[in-house]
Amino acid sequence: MPIITIAARPLPDPDKKATLVRKVTQATCAAYDMAAESIVVLIQEYPKENIGVAGCLVAERERAARGD
Repeated sequence: MPIITIAARPLPDPDKKATLVRKVTQATCAAYDMAAESIVVLIQEYPKENIGVAGCLVAERERAARGD
């Protein structure tokens, strides 16, 4: 049973989350040639203040881009 974990910024729209889970499940079904009932998708959400890229927090990068 594959367990797929998606670690990303929050995705507040429940419809987009459902679409993400459905598409990841479909791709995994095709790759492993197994039924969707065997696949688990977990979404771990991290706020911008807890994600660093290139040594800088995403929240800080966005503030700098806006000129705050």
